[in-house]
Amino acid sequence: MVTERMRAHPDRPAVLDDTRELTYGELDRRTDTIAAGLQRAGVRRGDLVAVFLSRTVDIVAGLLAVHRLGAAYVPLDPDYPAERLEFMVADSAPRALLVDATTAGRFAAIPVVDVSTLPAGAPVDPEAPRPEDLAYVIYTSGSTGRPKGAMLEHRNTVNMLDWVHTEFSPADLAGVLLGTSICFDLSVFEVFGTLTGGGTIVVAANGLALPEIRHRDRVTLLNTVPGVTAALVRAGDLPPSVRVVIHSGDTTSRALADAVHAVPTVERLYNLYGPTEVVTWQIGTLVRRGDPAEPPLGTPFPGVGAHVLDPAGRPVADGEIGE
Repeated sequence: MVTERMRAHPDRPAVLDDTRELTYGELDRRTDTIAAGLQRAGVRRGDLVAVFLSRTVDIVAGLLAVHRLGAAYVPLDPDYPAERLEFMVADSAPRALLVDATTAGRFAAIPVVDVSTLPAGAPVDPEAPRPEDLAYVIYTSGSTGRPKGAMLEHRNTVNMLDWVHTEFSPADLAGVLLGTSICFDLSVFEVFGTLTGGGTIVVAANGLALPEIRHRDRVTLLNTVPGVTAALVRAGDLPPSVRVVIHSGDTTSRALADAVHAVPTVERLYNLYGPTEVVTWQIGTLVRRGDPAEPPLGTPFPGVGAHVLDPAGRPVADGEIGE
């Protein structure tokens, strides 16, 4: 889906950071360059590739390059503690590690591909991913013990993206902030939801950096946790270009919903939910302006079932508390 977009609209802006901007055609070629480097390192369909890149346009090209070979990515955040990063690499045993000039030199036990030194124009023999192929392995926070890698296939992601493209218009996706670490699956929407919708990804260090980035006024959709939106709204730092706000990962209170709706340029606010194991979101609701009730989690997406269970894993009756 992404490759089709690249080749159908090569001159459309695809991804930008504070120093670089790539059109879809340029992103296609950069993806090929990185994929060729991975292929020379021995990466093949079904392999895992650890992605350890800085927050630039190359982080998007790197993820796409892994998929172009039919491989799956294991995201590593340079800001994570060294012990956690070492555990994730040892546990996932990737075939190769993608780095750049900033992140190089941290791991030496596996083949390393440095995107900052790759020759442009290198040929690549692509492998189109199949629905049952792994797309990524994201490690959970480890709140219940040792972190575990949640393995998601392409068909899982496509199901979520189908909902995205029935709910959000091209105008909504015209400028989506990539403010989430790729170690969190909110980034799956920010990268793949945007590109499959023909929009532009605006890369930032995080959501709170939005007011300071060069292209702040090109952001039309903000996807983040409620605390980030609360801070931006409180400081008056939500750019007027933002028309859609998506909350997940924590509770959206009625007070916060009202504060967001009080920003006249915000047209819609969503409250969405889904654990890492089921791809970003699978339940959600549009939070209506002026509704006095506390925002609910909402209802399941099409093709998704949701069950409320007691501590023993048994369904609870209507109106009873469960998870």
